[in-house]
Amino acid sequence: MNIHQSHIRWKDFKQGVRSLWDLTDSEIEASGGDIYKLENIIMNKYQHESPIIIQRMMQQLIDSYENPTDHDPRGLYQTSYERRPPSRADL
Repeated sequence: MNIHQSHIRWKDFKQGVRSLWDLTDSEIEASGGDIYKLENIIMNKYQHESPIIIQRMMQQLIDSYENPTDHDPRGLYQTSYERRPPSRADL
């Protein structure tokens, strides 16, 4: 899935990724906005971590941005991630 195909804001999503994994801007941008490529970049860098855990964390991050409560008709926008970032303890 390409991040640009969803309503998730790439800038916000990158911040979420950085909060979970220590990635540089160039590593994140190398994915070209493709979530699966980004997962592979993370898996290659964090080989000591289970791929399943990385996939779950990524899905939690995506879900936190796609939560229906994030769509405020008044134009205010705060994602579930911003309200409560996922952590490894949530897994």
